[in-house]
Amino acid sequence: MSPTWFLRSFAAPRRTALVAVVAGAALLLPALVLAQGASDGPRTQADPVPRLGAHRFGTTALLRGPFIRTSLRNQIGVGASSGLDLGTIAVGDTAIRIDSGDLIYTDITLGYQHAVKDWLGFTLRLAGGGRLGTETSSLIAEGVSVATIFDVGWLVRLWQTDDMMISGGLYVDDRSYTIVDLAGFIDRIIEDGGLRPGNTLVRTVPVLTTMTDLRYAYGVNDLIGLVAEGSLGYGESVKPEASSEWYHALGVVVDFDLNPRTSVPVGIALGTRLFNFPMGDPSAEGNVTTLLLRVSHTGTSNLNFGVDLESRWINLIQVEDKLRYTSLTLDFDYYF
Repeated sequence: MSPTWFLRSFAAPRRTALVAVVAGAALLLPALVLAQGASDGPRTQADPVPRLGAHRFGTTALLRGPFIRTSLRNQIGVGASSGLDLGTIAVGDTAIRIDSGDLIYTDITLGYQHAVKDWLGFTLRLAGGGRLGTETSSLIAEGVSVATIFDVGWLVRLWQTDDMMISGGLYVDDRSYTIVDLAGFIDRIIEDGGLRPGNTLVRTVPVLTTMTDLRYAYGVNDLIGLVAEGSLGYGESVKPEASSEWYHALGVVVDFDLNPRTSVPVGIALGTRLFNFPMGDPSAEGNVTTLLLRVSHTGTSNLNFGVDLESRWINLIQVEDKLRYTSLTLDFDYYF
């Protein structure tokens, strides 16, 4: 049974596919309970914020982390491209030179994780994002896109010591892209000799994907913590020429908590991530590289909040050079 057959057989209705996969994950829970072993009792800590060993971990927009806590997350971000050279775009047989233009990106995320057991968490995430050209040139070349995202799944603790933890996740990502493709619309009019049925300026692309990931954390000491994550998934493609494709992601964050040694409740995180999921930009292709700098407050027992500064390098279909944009994200995580 191939992954393509599985996805297509559940393609309509799409919500049935979502429920079916989550239900399938739920059927694995008895086996997971046995895998934990009878001697694996509950693990407790002084406060609900994630800790391993002596280290208090912050959270970032870059990686989710392996921690199973009942928590509510909210993220709001905005970014803009820097030094974008749009090059040329093809309209029919004519290549049009566009010297410059900028793009603005926005995103908002609301997530909830419920700790069913100390080793098992159920997660929900709602998100939205958009991309908009700030000038006529960038509107023509890249158009406008809006993405809505919903994912649901399970997170299971696979192994833990006093200062290390490994968890595995299985979830379904369901998203919809609304794309205003002005350059493609004009190109099809020229090719067809006029406006034909089916040639629309605005199109909607649904993308349903099943994902699995492995998450690791290590509390080196009270100052330093390490978080790493790898993901692999298979699902529908946002590209018109492909019906489905594989998705992957790999990231690492080094987390510093200055509070224990300086009595200053400030955390700093440095990280990087490589992934090929289109996120809020359906015209992206290949791998996206991200660098992160985060500054956060670490003085509360049930709240992580801070500011994430990210730089991303993206290959866009209509752009000759790799796009770089920088974003600022406000990130709040409340632990119950």
